[in-house]
Amino acid sequence: MELPQKFKHNFWDRELTPQRTLYFKMASIGGLAVFLLQIFAIMPFYWGSLYKEYSLIPNLRTLVLNLDNSTIGTTISSALLSSAHGTHTHGTGPGNLKSWLGWEEYTSGSLPPSGFSNDEEALEDARRQVENEHAWAVVVILSSSTERLQRAIASADQAWNASTIVQVIYSQARNELATGSFVVPYTTAILQRANAQLAQQFTTEFLATATIEQARAMPVNLLTQPVGYTMVNLHPYDQPLATVLTFVGIIYVAVFAFQTTMATSAFQVVIGDYLHIRSLILLRFGISFLFYFFLSWAFALLGLMFKGDFTRHFGGGGFLLYWLSLFLGMASLGLALQAMVTLLTVRFIPILFILILLTNVSVSLLPFDLLPSVYQYGKAWPAYNLNRLVRTILFGTKNDLSLNYGVLLAWIAVSCITLPLIQIWERKREVKAHLAPLHEKAATAPVLEKEAL
Repeated sequence: MELPQKFKHNFWDRELTPQRTLYFKMASIGGLAVFLLQIFAIMPFYWGSLYKEYSLIPNLRTLVLNLDNSTIGTTISSALLSSAHGTHTHGTGPGNLKSWLGWEEYTSGSLPPSGFSNDEEALEDARRQVENEHAWAVVVILSSSTERLQRAIASADQAWNASTIVQVIYSQARNELATGSFVVPYTTAILQRANAQLAQQFTTEFLATATIEQARAMPVNLLTQPVGYTMVNLHPYDQPLATVLTFVGIIYVAVFAFQTTMATSAFQVVIGDYLHIRSLILLRFGISFLFYFFLSWAFALLGLMFKGDFTRHFGGGGFLLYWLSLFLGMASLGLALQAMVTLLTVRFIPILFILILLTNVSVSLLPFDLLPSVYQYGKAWPAYNLNRLVRTILFGTKNDLSLNYGVLLAWIAVSCITLPLIQIWERKREVKAHLAPLHEKAATAPVLEKEAL
């Protein structure tokens, strides 16, 4: 067979048979097969985090506190509690799935509702339940609501405010998807039905005994909408950049960590073989942390440039905490990749990056209450803890800074151990390969090896 000549052949020419065979092997085994493996072995992490979302809605614990203990309180609390034992659709999600919240009767430790000295004390305790993430929402039916409404009807009170009857306390910024898709719409749908029932009941009672003059003097809203509710959002998810800063931005942090790994690996080729092991390890750590410092700072400044408000909960220090969170988040993800690139090489490290990215993203979108139990691993993953940090800084949600920072630092610490160990192992392998052709000069090999290490 004639040797192929450059720039002169068609793809199917006989002279290119060996090259064509190698090309197909590389495309099928090294290309398509690897991509298919990623789709079926790695991508299910993300798909699996979403497919049970509607079936797990009852895990969203919600409380009802009945301080009225009369007609209004009994009707509303019964409607909420009974909804936790059947299948309901509220215009969201497929039918025949568990589309009800996990309603429970409110208790505060050993203190029953009757133990509260006044409404404000009860409301403060309810707010603590939501603040501390013991409940997604608390519906509080204020004391003497039925009695106050009956007095208003009897006096044809023109100033009656129906929204003073019930307060719905929740925190949107805890997770805007769970609150916006389930907690708020499901709760308000039940309240509206209960309020319509109460309106019919009180109207029937009034008309049964009222004179024509009393009926004419009665304000329409007292009969058509006698009971209402007030939504109390403790932590609104109201910043224009909220989605970028709390979710999409975390993906970008991971991408920059990966790009840093690829770039520094390319830089290392120029000088790495000429350095002894200590200098090489220090170089890898130094250049990585330098990149993380400036990239995280630039990323934080970008949020500031587009009017991100970091001062709500920590004042002027909020921005520095946000930068520190990005820096540690980028370092925790990036150093893990830096440690493994020595073993996997730049050829296969993108596969590991996709695995790390998807396992982190899968636990950052929905709360754990809406995830299958296998995703509990996410509590120890960088992206989840970075997400929590950013929400606390931006919106003042539950403060677990010490725990979240601790997880990120733990990841960095593990990488600071594994990276040198893997690099030492790789250097020994390289030295052995370098000395192999010089086996006839075995006497000098120990000296060269000692100097290299």
